[in-house]
Amino acid sequence: MNFLPIMSTFFFLLCFSIFFSLSSSHWLGVWLGLELNMLSFIVLMMSSENLSASESSIKYFLLQALGSGLFFTGCIFSYLFNGLWGVGLILNKESLLIMCGLGIKLGSAPFHFWVPSVMNALSWSNSLLLSSFQKIIPLMFLINLYSYSASLVVILMGALGALVGGAGGLNQTQIRSLLGYSSISHVGWVVSISLISLYFSVFYFMIYLVSVLVVFIFLIKLDINSMKAFQVSVSETVLNKGIFFLALLSLAGLPPLLGFFPKMVGMMLMVEGNFLLLVLFLILGSVMSLFYYLNLFFSSYIISTMESKQCNVFMIPSNTSLSSSLTILLFTGLLLLNMFFM
Repeated sequence: MNFLPIMSTFFFLLCFSIFFSLSSSHWLGVWLGLELNMLSFIVLMMSSENLSASESSIKYFLLQALGSGLFFTGCIFSYLFNGLWGVGLILNKESLLIMCGLGIKLGSAPFHFWVPSVMNALSWSNSLLLSSFQKIIPLMFLINLYSYSASLVVILMGALGALVGGAGGLNQTQIRSLLGYSSISHVGWVVSISLISLYFSVFYFMIYLVSVLVVFIFLIKLDINSMKAFQVSVSETVLNKGIFFLALLSLAGLPPLLGFFPKMVGMMLMVEGNFLLLVLFLILGSVMSLFYYLNLFFSSYIISTMESKQCNVFMIPSNTSLSSSLTILLFTGLLLLNMFFM
């Protein structure tokens, strides 16, 4: 049986749910979009014919249902106590329930525990969706909730997200789990920057989407599961491996790659806003992330160099145009830096 039309339909529903929620001015509309988004993604998760994907879909459903319950309860309380259904400024403690519900659905710290295990059981295409599309709705509404009590929660989410994302990836050998912790770290950065500039936090998230897309392009092409399998692979040229690790290092924020620019500007904005302690936590988490990415890079480079001398696989790959385009895209960070400081 050909499942492609069915999967295409649910992918369309997933995209439609994102536009529906983002264009809604009513909390019930946002909630309906979130539920449609969740159900569509669960069907896509079940498309994989393995037991671990089915187990992960059940875990994902239960946790997303919990997040939806908290979110909807917060919306009901907001209406009962304040008569507010519209999406906008919320100045009461009911916003904390909404934020916790969105945090669970987003997978941000301290509600991150499900992200690495669920992502580790998914296919590469579904992992890409979980790392990108599935974060758009909860993240956009999370950073739009403003109140004094909510800002304290945002600071906690930002600091814990950076630390958990950095420390959690240190002992990971599976690439999916590693990227899961990386997404937790980036969510921490986005919500932290939203304390200073809502628009720049959205810009940071867009840069993250570009970087993670580049990484997953290679992972879908290579179809490997662990870093060890990638390091010892002789079927891939050194140039291909180099481009892949450039994408990973850009995701980690190594200068002068594309991912470094939003982190640097975000730190400058937070220092000007006197969030110095939060900046220190973010830097510490980024340093830990850079450590395990650089460790993987150097170990893979040494193995690849030895194998290239033995097997003569150091050659220009057939997809040179793709590799060149992705390299140019990653080094766009240099151009952005020059434009920013002009």
